[in-house]
Parts: sequence; structure tokens; C-alpha cells
Amino acid sequence: MIIIKITNADEIVKNHRNWFISRLAPYFMDVETRVEKAVAEQIKQIFAEKNIQAKITIVPENEKPV
Repeated sequence: MIIIKITNADEIVKNHRNWFISRLAPYFMDVETRVEKAVAEQIKQIFAEKNIQAKITIVPENEKPV
């Protein structure tokens, strides 16, 4: 099992969106979950290109291991 924790979700949003949106985003959406979904999709795409079969699941914060 491999566990990946995104620790700089806010920074990622700031780098990929303009300043105004990055400041407002936390009030309207779960930024960390959105970043995790985007990263998971990129990993799935790379795995598919390399014919790697894997199950990638995003686990809710309250169920994540420490």
C-alpha cells in the first residue's frame, strides 16, 4: 500500500489559479479534496499510459491513517 498526503494544497491552488480565487476558494470548497482529486486523476492517467493497473481511492479525512 502507498499513502500520499498532499501537504501544500493551498500553495498548489495559488500557483494554478489567480490570487483572488485562491483566497476565496477555502470559503466555498474543500481545497484539499479538490487537489487530491486532481492529483489522483493525473496519477491514473500516467498509470494508464504505462499499462499499470491500480485502484486509486481518495479516503475522507476522518478515515485517513495518521
